[in-house]
Amino acid sequence: MSTNNETTLAWDASPETGTRKTVEIAGTTFAFRYCPPGTFAMGTEKEERFGANETLHDVTLTEGFWFAETPVTQAQYEAVVGTNPSFSLTPDEPGRAPSPFKTSTAEDVPRFPVDGVSWFDAQEFCRRLNAENVLSEGFAFRLPWEAEWEYVARAGSTERYALAVLPECVNFWGSGEVAGARAPLPVGSKVLTNAWGVSDATYNGFEWTLDRFGAYPEGAAVDPTGPTFGEKRVLRGLPRSYAPSLAYAALRESLPPSERRGFVGFRLVVGRPISEDVAVETAAIGSTQTSMFEAFASDDFAASPDSTLAPEPGTRRVLQIAGVEFAFRFCPAGTFTMGSPEDEKGRLCWETQREVTLTRGYWVAETPVTQAQYAAVVGKNPSWYQATGERRREVEGLDTSDFPVEGLHWFAANDFCRKLNEEAGLGILPDEFEFRLLTEAEWERACRAGTTGPLYADEKITKLAWIWRNGKRPRKVGGRAPNPWGLCDMLGNVQEWTLDWRESFSVGNYGRYSYDLEKFDPVGQAT
Repeated sequence: MSTNNETTLAWDASPETGTRKTVEIAGTTFAFRYCPPGTFAMGTEKEERFGANETLHDVTLTEGFWFAETPVTQAQYEAVVGTNPSFSLTPDEPGRAPSPFKTSTAEDVPRFPVDGVSWFDAQEFCRRLNAENVLSEGFAFRLPWEAEWEYVARAGSTERYALAVLPECVNFWGSGEVAGARAPLPVGSKVLTNAWGVSDATYNGFEWTLDRFGAYPEGAAVDPTGPTFGEKRVLRGLPRSYAPSLAYAALRESLPPSERRGFVGFRLVVGRPISEDVAVETAAIGSTQTSMFEAFASDDFAASPDSTLAPEPGTRRVLQIAGVEFAFRFCPAGTFTMGSPEDEKGRLCWETQREVTLTRGYWVAETPVTQAQYAAVVGKNPSWYQATGERRREVEGLDTSDFPVEGLHWFAANDFCRKLNEEAGLGILPDEFEFRLLTEAEWERACRAGTTGPLYADEKITKLAWIWRNGKRPRKVGGRAPNPWGLCDMLGNVQEWTLDWRESFSVGNYGRYSYDLEKFDPVGQAT
């Protein structure tokens, strides 16, 4: 990595990789690192993928470019735009940051990455910078293409984790010694700086890229710019509220370009200008195309946050996969009170009430996954309550194929989702959709189905669920009254895994809702 700080170097020069160049605009300094043309392996091996559409393929970038040394900070954004939209305005609580990171302080907040910005906000920021006319002709400030982003994040590395510090963090967090960090780090941390002098790329927030989200092209690609159509834009990187095991260079996420979320920011590139149609795109540009959201009537799974386009709550959709049916019900975006009041009978101490907003609708399986469904996808049945299970005597002579599958750990549930996505193949779901577990917040919103009491109906619990009093063991799914959105067995039959982690007893507050910064689309503990 070059340590030169070349403020006078021409933008069209081809200096040593990692050469540093700065430019001052609106009283604030932006630093860039030179990234040469080259070929690299983009994506990851199948067995290492967390999400879909990370197919390993060769990519060639034919022109060099200048990549921002850090994400745009809150101070830089405010200097250019005049406002600070960030959700992340609170530093870490003392002692909460995992080694080898220091805990942030209030003085660090202006150097946090800006967040709470949409893709369109990021484009407007670039437009304002370009209006200053500080670059050479033929160059512009813009967002990176997704391929540029991963190329720089890897900085020549072919390892899963492009930064050597991340496996150390994975091991540390996996020990259960910490509860996890909430706030970002001030940008430019040495431990998050790669071989080309670029910092924070894989583990200090999500960052917008120019590309629409979709499947990678088959085979090698040259200067790829993503799909021509798509409802979402690609996010790269990872916030510190997520487990560091996910902070690998190939990880992809996506959001609609109009959404503003905590921990979602952007960084700049100085390079050849993008085409005018990309640069000036607005939220309404898709109105001349047939949207996946508008195509719901023709059996599309996608659903808009706009209540005029989203299906009715409880709308039913059935898919045939691996020879069995899976039925889903639509759960709309919305705000609800999660947890229970202190005077509720049977309440547990960690069920503190808090307001939560889910910004996107989603589809929930009508029942828990059954033994028949699990066996059809995975090829085996781990359940205790079946003909060869540990509790076979309690179900002797019964057909348990429609009993909920049980006796499996969280990783097996996630592996089921992975195999289901493979079985479904292309064309079953839109590119940006996949089968997965619910987050805890999604689960509780789906269970409540718009109600606010301890039960979703004015009935005895035994009319709504199988519990010890009337069941003593799992029963056939769908045998009790569904909730207002058509979902069955949520109040009782078997316990159901969610994506979220919970804090350990060693922390002293087992199971509490401690991720208080996540009012929108919370995902729980990082580990």
